[in-house]
Amino acid sequence: MLTFYELLDANDEQTMPQLIETLEKHQRTRQMLMDEFKKNLHDFKAMLQDLEETSSAKANYAQTKLNEKERLIVSQKSEVERLEKKIKTLEYKIEILEKTATIYEEDKRALQHELESSNQKLHRQLSDKRRLETRLQGMMTETSMKWEKECERRVAAKQLEMQNKLWVKDEKLKQLKAIVTETKNEKPERPARERDREREPKVVVRSTSPTPVPFFDNCVPQLPSSQPLTQPQPHRRSNSCSSISVASCISEWEQKTPRTSRQQESEPVRTYNAQERRRGMCWTGASEVPTYMKGVDIEEDPSSRTVPAVRIRHRRSRSAGAERWVNHKPPTNVETETVMQPHVPNAIKVAVASEKALAKCDKYMLTHQQVACDGEIETKLIKGDVFRTRGGGQSVQFTDVETLKQESPTGTRKRRSSPSPVRQEETTESEWTDVETRCSLAVEMRAGSSLGPGYQHHGIPKRRKP
Repeated sequence: MLTFYELLDANDEQTMPQLIETLEKHQRTRQMLMDEFKKNLHDFKAMLQDLEETSSAKANYAQTKLNEKERLIVSQKSEVERLEKKIKTLEYKIEILEKTATIYEEDKRALQHELESSNQKLHRQLSDKRRLETRLQGMMTETSMKWEKECERRVAAKQLEMQNKLWVKDEKLKQLKAIVTETKNEKPERPARERDREREPKVVVRSTSPTPVPFFDNCVPQLPSSQPLTQPQPHRRSNSCSSISVASCISEWEQKTPRTSRQQESEPVRTYNAQERRRGMCWTGASEVPTYMKGVDIEEDPSSRTVPAVRIRHRRSRSAGAERWVNHKPPTNVETETVMQPHVPNAIKVAVASEKALAKCDKYMLTHQQVACDGEIETKLIKGDVFRTRGGGQSVQFTDVETLKQESPTGTRKRRSSPSPVRQEETTESEWTDVETRCSLAVEMRAGSSLGPGYQHHGIPKRRKP
C-alpha cells in the first residue's frame, strides 16, 4: 500500500527519510518476490522437465506398442487374405463335390432302378422258367401217354391181324380136312361151304372184329358205271358182333373175290397204319368202300373238314367299317421287349377267348410262345376269321400263322478300303463328341498353389488321315 508524502520545502527532514525508508522497504520486498519467483520458476521448470520426460517415455512406449500392433495387424491382414483365398478354394471344391455327389446320387438312383428292373426281370424269368418246366413236364407226360396209347393200339392191331391170319389158316386147314374126308367117303356129300353155312350157328361167336381181308392195291376198287354211287355208313368197332362168323366171312370173301386175287393169298399181308386206314375210308366220287371194311375202325380226319360252320354269305359286311380283331394274349406270355412289336389297331385284348368278345369282331389272333432250339423265345401269331354258327354261337377258322424270332447276326461287317470323305461340319462335331476328346479335359489344382482349380488339357492331338 503506497503512502502519500508531500514535500513542501527543500530543508524538510521528515519527509525525505520516510520516503527513503519506504523505497528501501519496497526494494527488499521486490527482491524477495523476485527470489521467490525464480525459485518457483526453477521448480516449475524441473517439474515441466519431469513431465516432458514422463510424457516422452509414455509416447515412446505407446509408439512401440503401436508399431507392434501395426505389425500384428499387417500379419493378421495377410492371414485373413490367405484364409479368404482358402475359403474361396474350399467353396469351389464344395461346389464341385456337391455336383459330383449329385451325379453320384443320380447314378445311384439309376443303378437302383436298373437293379430293381433286373430283379423283376430275374423273377419274371424264374417264373417263366418254372412255367416252362411245368408246361414241358405236362407235354412230356401227355406225349408219353399218347405214345403209350399209340403203342398199345398198334400192338392190339398187330395182335388182331396175326390172330386173323391164324383164323384164316385154321379155316383153310378145316376146309382141307373136309376135302380130304370127302375124297375118302364114296357117297357124295354137300360142299364144305354149305356144310359150314349149316353149322354156322354152332361156331363159337368171337367178340372181336371180323376177319380183315388183305388189300392188294393201295386204291379202293372201282365200281362199274351202271351201279349207283352210295356212301356207306361208317361203323365203329364193336364187341357185340354175334351174327358174323369166320366161316361166313371166308365164304363171302370167296364168292366176291376173283380167282386171281385168291391165288395171291400166300403173299404177306400189308400192314396199314391209322393214317392209311383213314385214307382208305374216305369216300370219293368214283369209289365206294367195300362191305368187308365195315368192321374196321373209322376215324375222321380233322384236316379234311375245311368247310366253315356258316356259309360265306353269313359273314359280316366289311363295308360297314374297319375290321375289328380279338387279340388273345394268355397271361403266361412273356414280353420280348424288342423294338419291332406286333401292332393290332382297333383290337379287343383278352386273356381268355369268350363268345362275347368274338361276337363283336371279324378277326381273331392268338399269341402263342414257345422255346426255340437256340433257347430264344419264339412267338407265333395264329390268325383266323370269325364266323357265326348255325346255333347262334361263334367259330374261328384259322387262316394264317406268323412266326416271330430273335436272331443275332453272326457275320462281321466288311471294312471298306476307301472310306467316304467326311465333311468339315461333321469333323468338328465329332471332335467334341469323341470319348477321347471329352476325357482329355480335367479339373486340376496343384498342391501348394495359390491359384484355384482350373481346366487342364491332358489329351494328345489326334492324327488325321491324309
